Amino acid sequence: MFKNNDGIGYAILENDNLLVVTFGDNWQGYDQFKDFYIVYGEKPKDEYQELKITIEMGNNHENMEEVIALDSGKYYLHVKELPKSIEGTRVFSDNYNFN
Repeated sequence: MFKNNDGIGYAILENDNLLVVTFGDNWQGYDQFKDFYIVYGEKPKDEYQELKITIEMGNNHENMEEVIALDSGKYYLHVKELPKSIEGTRVFSDNYNFN
């Protein structure tokens, strides 16, 4: 994961080969890469210990609620495998709830 004054992002490597670089001007982000979802960002407050997100799974699938434990650091990066039948997912900015 990396950050500068304009935003935050991450890179995916496989066997020392760069596969993906993602960077956005938001402080929280969500992506789907193959059969995995990736949630990343900067905690709005250092004392937050968890992030609850609602992942929109698309037509014919029920949305998925995820609670992610946050470390004591300022930034978070969470990767988890999705069910094989899911082709496209998304998380809207109002679906990020920090506690």
